[in-house]
Amino acid sequence: MTPPVPLPVADFSGRDESAQDWDRRDWLVVALLGALVLIYFAPLTTGGRILSSVSGDVASEWLWKRGFLGETLAKGRIPFWNPHLMAGTPFLASGQSAIFYPPNLLFAFLPVGMVLNFQMIAHFWFGVAATYGLGRRLGRSRPAAFVAALVFGFSGFAVLHWWAGHLVFVLEWPWLPVMVWAWLNAVSSRRLVSGPALILAAALAMQFLAGHPQMVYMSLLVLAVLHCGWLFHFGTPDKVGMLRATASVGLALMLAGLLCGIQAYPTLLYSAETVRAGNAPMAYYEAGSQPVQDLITYGAPWAFGGRPGGQKYTGGESHWEVCGFVGVTTLLLALGALANWRSCPPYHRACLALCVLGGFLALGANSGLFPMLHRWFPGFGLFRNPGRFLFVAAFGWSQLASLGLDRLSWNSAEERKLVRKGLGIAAAAILAGTVGYLTIFWRGGESAVFRGMMLTRMPYVSPKDLTPEVLSALFRSFETAMLAAGASAVAGLGLMALAGSGMARRVAPVLLAGCVGVELLVFGWPYRTSFSPQSIKWPAEITTPLHNAGDSWRIGIEGLSVDQCQAMGTGVQSVWGNEPTASYRYGQAILRSQKVAFTLPPPSLSTATTSPLTQSLGMRFLLRRKRADAPTPAAGWSRIARKDTLSLYETTGAMPMYYVATEARVTTDPLTEVNALGFDPAREVLIEDVPPGMGSGNVTGLPAPHIKVIGSNRPESIIIQAEMPAAGWLVMMDQLLPGWTATVDGLPAKLYRANAVGRALPLLSGSHTVNLSYSAPGFSVGAVMTCIGGGLWLAGLLWTRRRRQKAPS
Repeated sequence: MTPPVPLPVADFSGRDESAQDWDRRDWLVVALLGALVLIYFAPLTTGGRILSSVSGDVASEWLWKRGFLGETLAKGRIPFWNPHLMAGTPFLASGQSAIFYPPNLLFAFLPVGMVLNFQMIAHFWFGVAATYGLGRRLGRSRPAAFVAALVFGFSGFAVLHWWAGHLVFVLEWPWLPVMVWAWLNAVSSRRLVSGPALILAAALAMQFLAGHPQMVYMSLLVLAVLHCGWLFHFGTPDKVGMLRATASVGLALMLAGLLCGIQAYPTLLYSAETVRAGNAPMAYYEAGSQPVQDLITYGAPWAFGGRPGGQKYTGGESHWEVCGFVGVTTLLLALGALANWRSCPPYHRACLALCVLGGFLALGANSGLFPMLHRWFPGFGLFRNPGRFLFVAAFGWSQLASLGLDRLSWNSAEERKLVRKGLGIAAAAILAGTVGYLTIFWRGGESAVFRGMMLTRMPYVSPKDLTPEVLSALFRSFETAMLAAGASAVAGLGLMALAGSGMARRVAPVLLAGCVGVELLVFGWPYRTSFSPQSIKWPAEITTPLHNAGDSWRIGIEGLSVDQCQAMGTGVQSVWGNEPTASYRYGQAILRSQKVAFTLPPPSLSTATTSPLTQSLGMRFLLRRKRADAPTPAAGWSRIARKDTLSLYETTGAMPMYYVATEARVTTDPLTEVNALGFDPAREVLIEDVPPGMGSGNVTGLPAPHIKVIGSNRPESIIIQAEMPAAGWLVMMDQLLPGWTATVDGLPAKLYRANAVGRALPLLSGSHTVNLSYSAPGFSVGAVMTCIGGGLWLAGLLWTRRRRQKAPS
């Protein structure tokens, strides 16, 4: 059988045929990119410090969760269940735990801070190197591929999400250029099974295993747009070849699903229990939508503040979610790439579609179409924070800028004409922007347009609070950002004119690449920060009373999010934690206990509120940080320890986590009744159905029931010895979620939902041994899927190697 003839990449990407293949100079560029990454990151890691902001997710979440992962793996166990947060919660099935991401095995052997730093630096280097390699595969010159690597690696999306401590995004974004490289080679080969197709499957599986399905969804969106562009370009004359290429990509995606099945299938099953199932109000999903005014941040990132050490960000959404910065020079180069639409290569037309689509989806609620997209756009309703679609746009801009730089140095008369046309358009746009800016904002902070812009961006600010002094300070930040963007535009335009003239054909592209790098690094430099783990750990004055009280009680957190997950590192259990792993029912119950409507789950509990639910959950302690607006503690709370800004409170009304209730009451609305006045968790338990023939017990005049918990050193297996003088209900206020099973004296027993979120077992009088065990639903099936996928991947690899060996030289 005659093998299919590969389709030329040049026809799709506009490859410069004069571009040389990979050689030693390319390795030098990769080393230069690595040096830039090390210069940016490495100085921050001295003295045991950890990269990212102290107010970010690494400090508040990943330092503790990765430490828990490492401790469990070091014991030779897989952490299915996390007992430290939210009255116990799935760990493996939460997805973002990334247990099976290979680099995370390092946590079992090395200090957690060292591994976190290494992972972030290594993945940034890997990401920019992979983007550079993709550019060279597309036929871009070295300076052009270098520009693509810088734009994608140091865009607002990458830098700000790293700064905000979004570890899973740092681990995932570098896999996109690998996938695009593999896809390009797979479809051009037109074979059903090929080495690039296997690389595509492995890269996609690795991205999913790294922890966040939203990044995988956006990467699949990129591949879908590029593949549609490929089909549109080649599909008509070669339908059979295109069908084979499409089938190859489809098989690679299915193989990726099998490879990550051990993580994907349990995550899919558990997602039905969380807010990801679509139960939350629309405001939950709309959060993180990019305001229309923030389109200006593509070139002027600090137009509304947000620079560390400068004007505070004045937007209604988080700066790191809605800043689309790629640089003014990047936008000018992209404009040069699109100067003549007819000659624009199909690949880069698809990249323009990525810029438009990613930018539009990032607007979210501000696009006017969000409810429709949330309901009908495939997969769109599974995630929140639409601003993250700036990831898609950043990739598109990096590819267009790379082409634009190359087109400046192409020698034909047609290309020189295109360059002059593009430069004229850019110059006219800059002139029009300057005139418009001077016309609209000539009165500075007193401009009605600027005042209206600030009111729109700060919906919770009263007009009377925007005093002339406040507006003047805001306008100075705005003006500085606009002047900086204008200076970058002038410099970039001048270098583009120099390159397009042919007078400095070799030097000008290098200078332009340097201009892009300077602009990006000037943006990213203020966000270089790290923190000391010792500075955020609870002092001994706080932890000692917690440990002395034993493991039958829980703690609540009030204050900064940095305390949410520290219970994991401290070895105590908490009634709250980080939102992504919260079940919908548990979040609802806690919010109602705090008399808070469901919008976004709050990160803390309040000493101003007492609740039968938190009492039944065993919340005996509450930690709060000193704040000017802190409410007065409710009756029943007393401060037992204080150190610096931390205060530890205790109450005597909490129940232990495992206790016996003498009465049971069936309810159809447990979320309401568990917080109703008159509900006494020490006397009765609320259940949602009743076992046949099981009535309430009565121990009046009899010895008190005695329970002893053993085997609690393994969260997935708990053994309880119960001495019952009369029939009653054993109440265990850990979350009841699919996967938990129970036996009583060796016989299977049904677990009942207690007090809206916990577990209950009816026990007759006498001595009983209760065994509780947990296994993540879908784990066995997922493990089989991964084994099958791994076998198929290895078989495909051996087959492709054998085919290459048989092929004529």
